[in-house]
Amino acid sequence: MTSKRTAPQRQDPVNGASGVGMERAYDARAADLRASRPLVGSHVTEEIPLPAPRPRRATLVAAIALLLAAAAPSTASAFGLSGVRVAPADPRAGAHSDLTVHFDVTDPGAQLKKFVIHLPAGQVGDPKATPLCPEQQFLTTGCDRATQVGRTTVTATALGLPQTVNGEIFNVAPTAPEVARLGILLHPSIGGDQRLLSPVRLRSGDGGLDSTLDNVPRAAGGLSIDVTSTDITLFGQVAGKSFSTNPTGCSVAETTIDAYSYAAPDTAAQGKASYTPTACGALPYGPTLSATVGGAGQTAKGGHPAVSTVVGGLPGQASSRRVAVTLPAGIGVDQGALVRACPGDQLTAATCPPASIIGTATSVSPLLSAPLKGPVTLVQPAPGQGPQLVVDLNGFGATIRLVAKVAFVAGPRLQTIFDGLPDVPLTSFSLDLAANGVSGAARDLCTGPVLRADATFDAQSGAHATANVPVQIAGCPKGGAGAAKATATLKGVRSRHPVLTVSVTAAQGARLTQAGFSLPPALRFDQRRAKRALTVLAGGRRVAKPVVRLASSAIAVGGFGKQGTTKVQLRLRAGALRLARKLAAGSRVTLKVGYTDTAGKPQSLAVKVRAGR
Repeated sequence: MTSKRTAPQRQDPVNGASGVGMERAYDARAADLRASRPLVGSHVTEEIPLPAPRPRRATLVAAIALLLAAAAPSTASAFGLSGVRVAPADPRAGAHSDLTVHFDVTDPGAQLKKFVIHLPAGQVGDPKATPLCPEQQFLTTGCDRATQVGRTTVTATALGLPQTVNGEIFNVAPTAPEVARLGILLHPSIGGDQRLLSPVRLRSGDGGLDSTLDNVPRAAGGLSIDVTSTDITLFGQVAGKSFSTNPTGCSVAETTIDAYSYAAPDTAAQGKASYTPTACGALPYGPTLSATVGGAGQTAKGGHPAVSTVVGGLPGQASSRRVAVTLPAGIGVDQGALVRACPGDQLTAATCPPASIIGTATSVSPLLSAPLKGPVTLVQPAPGQGPQLVVDLNGFGATIRLVAKVAFVAGPRLQTIFDGLPDVPLTSFSLDLAANGVSGAARDLCTGPVLRADATFDAQSGAHATANVPVQIAGCPKGGAGAAKATATLKGVRSRHPVLTVSVTAAQGARLTQAGFSLPPALRFDQRRAKRALTVLAGGRRVAKPVVRLASSAIAVGGFGKQGTTKVQLRLRAGALRLARKLAAGSRVTLKVGYTDTAGKPQSLAVKVRAGR
């Protein structure tokens, strides 16, 4: 086969040949070759050589650029997180609102292996809001719908095609030291359901929560999958009970997410997101204070009494940020005992001597299955400052350190200030300084005016509250000044219609929340008539609706209000009692009187009474 072409008239200024004509000749021969190309497997009898085209300068430059680009190594985007969003549907402080977490994965081909969500302090979930699903049940037959606390959506690619995988989140029984455990049930379109476990741990320092999901699936149904994004929603309410709760302060709430890939499992990529809670002023705040001082043999002037203060809170209220408790003027510090303080460098090295530990602290949270407890350490003051109390609350594998400044204020009165407290819901926080410690009694605690303690409270929300309460004195000699007392009168035994009055007076500084007594063998309650024939007085005033528990030979009465009362009187008129055996007028019987104070400590006294006619 022969091809004749007419030479072009225009010469290429660079190559000295007619470049345009050559290109046309090349195109023509290429077309002829494509038209005459044999089928696969046929025999080729003739091969026509084609002259190589000579590109112009621009074409040559472009070709070189393409060649260099092909030779250069490809630069894939680094593994990491983008588009991170963490926010509740309702941003109000303390609201029980659905919390949504979203993040995208850059370079999905590196394959997401693990991520840890570090929630801000105060962003909490209540594992008691639903029943707990046993782990084995979650892994096999699945959890009851009543234990579901959230949902999730994962997007991924398989064979280059996008996939969307939906799932549910369940409240699974935790394993120590976890505070909670989430079970994630995914429903991919291939390979069947996948079950993942995410432990939730208490964070040291600020008491926040960390949720970890490890070993994220990278295959389904034998196909490799690359996670491109994740969405998680934790419910604010479950069956009418609160699960997820926002912080109670209106400062910025920042969430940090650490992510790890299978390609580099020891290297964390980090993403952050934040929101600011609103409407802090609408959140209620009403903390309480109680105080107990004393101990056997330590109530006299010069003694070293134990000192216990309890700060309480209520569910649904703002958490405290600052608490300052001021003891009465009768309680001070034994200056000689300050030599027991731990030097600052030893505190840093965790080598404080045992003598520097002067008490214990206990924190009870409605979200935790057990209290956090730890030592109270006396620490040497910095130059020009007072000593410090360092509290280490331990539990669930974490340690939350609180530091209190100690100073004297007008009086002089001893004041302890905790500032910068974490936003953690608390039922109570008790600080118990041991007897024979550093405290000193400046007067006889069982005599004289009632001692009172003061407190000021500042909430995370900015609210302010105060308290002024009597100090309960423990360890006063029985029957002595300041001790609790009980008296009784019994009449009407001859007519077989006994009338009984029992009075209980709280110890100095104490208040009663419950009082009652048990009868001697000769007397029994008429359970049909006793409640109707009972009159209850608290602080000299009749209690309209007392809480009464009655048995055949014992009675207990409450309903004196949250603050209690200093004196309770129980009057049982005719018809309330009957004689179980003969009881002669003038004989003596013994009643066992019991009571409970605002510190929750039950006490008892034996009272002898003469039976009157």
